[in-house]
Amino acid sequence: GTRAVKEAWQDAGYLQAEATVNPRFTGGSVGGRHVALTVQVDPGPRYRLRRIRIRTTDPGGKLVFSEEDLRKMIPLRYGEILDAGKLRQGLKEMQEYYGARGYIDMTATPGFHLHSKTDTISFYVFVDQRKQYRVGRMTILGLDPSVESMLKSKMAPGDIFNWELVLDFYQSQQSVLPRDATPDDDQVYRVPKTDTVDVWLDFRACPAEARQPASASIH
Repeated sequence: GTRAVKEAWQDAGYLQAEATVNPRFTGGSVGGRHVALTVQVDPGPRYRLRRIRIRTTDPGGKLVFSEEDLRKMIPLRYGEILDAGKLRQGLKEMQEYYGARGYIDMTATPGFHLHSKTDTISFYVFVDQRKQYRVGRMTILGLDPSVESMLKSKMAPGDIFNWELVLDFYQSQQSVLPRDATPDDDQVYRVPKTDTVDVWLDFRACPAEARQPASASIH
């Protein structure tokens, strides 16, 4: 569709590219009409990166992690042709970095300032860091005691919450877990008053849905 075409041009530095589709009927038959689609692109200027700035949305607040370290997650150099795909990649890596350190509600919003005289662009990332969560109560079902102890050594109440540790556990322990055990059966829900998350991990082959918490998600 036009979105894919537009993103392809943006990845080549044409941030203001616009794509339109022009249909043209080429004939008909008993089965229906034949239509040829022509995609017309107005690329606009091709931009190079002038600067990147990362700021917190908290008035008067500070970034939890240094701007220098976060900047390294965006694989673009100053003066380079702007690749919008690399910017999206950097934002995703930034969110994963925060999420692995308990900031599971963090969001990163992009912003741009175009310098039309030089065809350069300043890119801004506005970070809403929110709270850092630690592990609260843990409920683990369907694991052998020795395997359960292994999991608890990786994630215990009071630890900074890192969902990636759970996913890594599923991956590394496939040989001892029930065949159809999946993270889809697990639940995580926030306890705002204590800045903790309660974790329900169900490794049983046939989870009893009626016994699971009613409302839980890290998304």
